[in-house]
Amino acid sequence: MLSNEEYTEVRKSLNFKRRLTKSLSFLIADIVLLYAAVILLGKNSLLFYCLGELCLAILFLHNFILLHECGHNTLSSKAWFNVALGHYMSIFCCMPFYPWKIIHEEHHKWTGHIDKDPVFELLKQAKISKKLPWIFHVGWRTFIPLNVFFLHLVYWTYPLKLLKQKKLSRVMFRQCLFSVLFLCFAYVLLKWCFPSFLTFKNLAPAILIYGVLWETLSTPQHLGLEPTQHRPTLKEHAQTTRSTWFPRWLQHYLFLNFGYHVEHHFFPALPWHELEKAHFKIKPLLKDEYQMVTGGIWNIQMRSQNMEKAIGVRDD
Repeated sequence: MLSNEEYTEVRKSLNFKRRLTKSLSFLIADIVLLYAAVILLGKNSLLFYCLGELCLAILFLHNFILLHECGHNTLSSKAWFNVALGHYMSIFCCMPFYPWKIIHEEHHKWTGHIDKDPVFELLKQAKISKKLPWIFHVGWRTFIPLNVFFLHLVYWTYPLKLLKQKKLSRVMFRQCLFSVLFLCFAYVLLKWCFPSFLTFKNLAPAILIYGVLWETLSTPQHLGLEPTQHRPTLKEHAQTTRSTWFPRWLQHYLFLNFGYHVEHHFFPALPWHELEKAHFKIKPLLKDEYQMVTGGIWNIQMRSQNMEKAIGVRDD
């Protein structure tokens, strides 16, 4: 684990300035991707159809990662602008902004704590019953990203759990309600305006590809690690977090450095474009304590095992 002096020294060397211009090229590129998808899916060609689906999948992934930046207030220096952009991006990843933000803040606060980290809500229930529903096993073995679907359900419904437990303030309730109603209204309006484009044929394959990309990127980052029983300091997140390795150009342009997850947990307020710099500073200091796996290989190796054993639902 890094010493306090090492952590402070690394932190001082990083640039925490939030500049929208650093992400502007990706925001423009995503508009181009959306336009390209509309054009390609309008062609009567299997090749163009496949390319259009790939464009949509990348668009969905980028918008989730940029929504993540908005949630951390690292995309722009203006808080209101992060909220506005976060809601716009939520349309493309079906993620209600404020419910996700509440869960994600709790995740960073209690990373690896199975009772308090909301990301482990489904795993917590499985540990109690000592088994997972059969549908999870189907997704695990077939690489169909059903886990992503169920995780989305957690994001949509978690505020209801907090409300039931009387842990949701009036302000938070209104924020969550606004985000959910905003998405519902946006989807109804879009379907009304573009009925021929928003079809199962056009959306389902792209959503499937998006889910596979998300699982390849995100599933290794916390799953199967030793849980903690206390609130970890930022330095201790190296024990409950992995980074996901990809070729450098893929890490930057497709995943927007989201694979540098240990770095993100060390410095949650660090903008995405500075995470690579943090990676090159942290990894040599942590040495063998730094955990990084190749996303695709890790997923293949883990999914060859029984899911309940692989993720720690049971030990036998």
